[in-house]
Amino acid sequence: MIAQLTDFFERRSKRTVSTIAIALSMVLGGLDLAASAELPFTMLYLLPIFLGGWFVSRGMAVYLAIFGSLLWLLADLLTGVAYAAPWIVYGSLLLSSTLALVFALTLAGLRARFDELSRIANRDHLTGLSNSHEFYRLADEEMERAYGLEPMT
Repeated sequence: MIAQLTDFFERRSKRTVSTIAIALSMVLGGLDLAASAELPFTMLYLLPIFLGGWFVSRGMAVYLAIFGSLLWLLADLLTGVAYAAPWIVYGSLLLSSTLALVFALTLAGLRARFDELSRIANRDHLTGLSNSHEFYRLADEEMERAYGLEPMT
C-alpha cells in the first residue's frame, strides 16, 4: 500500500501534490476546529508537511509547516480553549511550529540525500554511465510500457 501511495504521488505534478497538501492542511484545520480540545490534531499536521517535503520541495515543506501552525492557532483561538495564562497559547504555538519546521527541514534534507544516493547507486563511478541495475530497471519500464500486462509470447 505504501508503494502504491508513493507511485501515486510520484506520478503527479508538483503543483498537484502541493494542492493536495494544502487542501489536506485545510481539512485538518476544519477537523481541529470541529473537534475543539477533545482530540489533539497537532501531530496530524505533519502529514501535509511530509507530502510537501518529500514530493515537492524544501520550500513547500516550510510553507506547510508555517501554514499548519497558523491553522492550529486559529482553531485553538476560535474554539475558546481556556488556558491558565494568555501567553500559554503562544508558547504552544512556538513549540508546535518549531517541531513542524524541524520536521520539514529534516525531511527535505533526507529526500535530497536519498536522491543523491539513488543517483550514485545507478551510475558507474568511473564512466558516469548507467550500471546494469539501472539498465535492467529501464528495460523493465520500457517492456511494461510497450506490452502492458500482455504476455510477450
